[in-house]
Amino acid sequence: MRRAAIFVHPSPLETFGVVAVEALASGLPVAATPSGGVEAIVADRSLGEIATGHEPAALAAAIVAVAGRRAEFDAPSMHARMAATYAAPVVAGRTVDAYRALIGVRPRHAADDSTGGPAGGRTRGAEAGAGAEAGAGAFEAPLVVGLSRELIADRLAPLPAPLRERLTVATQPG
Repeated sequence: MRRAAIFVHPSPLETFGVVAVEALASGLPVAATPSGGVEAIVADRSLGEIATGHEPAALAAAIVAVAGRRAEFDAPSMHARMAATYAAPVVAGRTVDAYRALIGVRPRHAADDSTGGPAGGRTRGAEAGAGAEAGAGAFEAPLVVGLSRELIADRLAPLPAPLRERLTVATQPG
């Protein structure tokens, strides 16, 4: 990607479009077809262009538009926006907050911390464990779904025994 001038994403269907995030984080503007995920990533013209359709002429027009504005794209700014929105700790924090909301525990943000530090010095992982334990009473039998029996057993083993004993686990037969 570092040698490219534009990232062209012609996919007709995407669930998310992580490759577009990677391109933008590398400083490449994106020209893409509307695919169900990339439109949200390339939310405005400061990141690239979304074609008006899936036809080759529509994608070509988006590529020409990006190429014509190539000097206007700010690589450090694109990188910073992707990091602020899609970096692993940011996504993990949003995921923890979503799960906390589901179990009835108020999401915790650094701004909520009375010590002034990031989440009282605890990591997001520690918050997740504390939230799961504190919020476990929100359900009669919390449900955990996992495809691999061995993996789900390994992942649940560190939970406190009182919480682990209350879980209902759904996984593959056998």
